[in-house]
Amino acid sequence: MPQLIAASENLQLLAEQCGSTDPELREEMQHRTIHSFVPQRDGEALPLERCGGLYRAMGRDLSGLLPRDAPDAGIAARICQIGQPVALRHRPGAALRLCASARTVSSCWARTANAESAMALVLTDIRAVIEKLDWLIANPQFCESPAA
Repeated sequence: MPQLIAASENLQLLAEQCGSTDPELREEMQHRTIHSFVPQRDGEALPLERCGGLYRAMGRDLSGLLPRDAPDAGIAARICQIGQPVALRHRPGAALRLCASARTVSSCWARTANAESAMALVLTDIRAVIEKLDWLIANPQFCESPAA
């Protein structure tokens, strides 16, 4: 997940992550499941209000706002659940989060019993979320204003 986030020119993975660095933790408890990132446009962090609009737009099917034959209608139609924006005190902007929740893990294992296939499904979903984030950042007119 961190590599996919870092690969987007519009998302900056936060270096300071929550989680334990306790070497005594074993197995699943040693793996980070929440990854925070700062959405940005043209190298500038988006302010909290814009991140709020981005967050709300991620959870909506926006395809009805596009012409019927729009090539990006599939991206706009995706309904994606991400962590709500949190203001950053130590730097400009706000952070959003992607999480490998218990529901995500359970859903993947319900679709396949093979670990490699389950992980491929998760990564496909994460790529789809990042693609919609990138699309919305490039098309801010689809993110409602905070006053709307």
